[in-house]
Amino acid sequence: MGRRVSRSEDGQAAVELVAALPFVVLNVGVSLAALDRRLPMAAAGLGARELHVFRTVTLPLIMPGVIAGALMALTHGLVLQRRPRPQGSPDPAGHMIKLILKGLFEIARPASLR
Repeated sequence: MGRRVSRSEDGQAAVELVAALPFVVLNVGVSLAALDRRLPMAAAGLGARELHVFRTVTLPLIMPGVIAGALMALTHGLVLQRRPRPQGSPDPAGHMIKLILKGLFEIARPASLR
């Protein structure tokens, strides 16, 4: 039998990701649209490689959109978790934060340690 994802933590995380993704995409897209294209081209014209241009020019300029999208996605996820619950049951918002932190540390951990 396959693992039931619909009621697992992985399933809940997938639903939260799909629900929050438009907030991130919209904010990052607006930041990229407002980016002056001449700045990365100037850095590339001076000999910088693509990854270096992205890391030192593009990413700092779009970072406000990335942060705004992340905060909106987190807020959206926390609002979804704030439903009435029976007395004494665990806090779902705390569980949501635990899942997010677990996912961040899982991504940040080197593949050799997984």
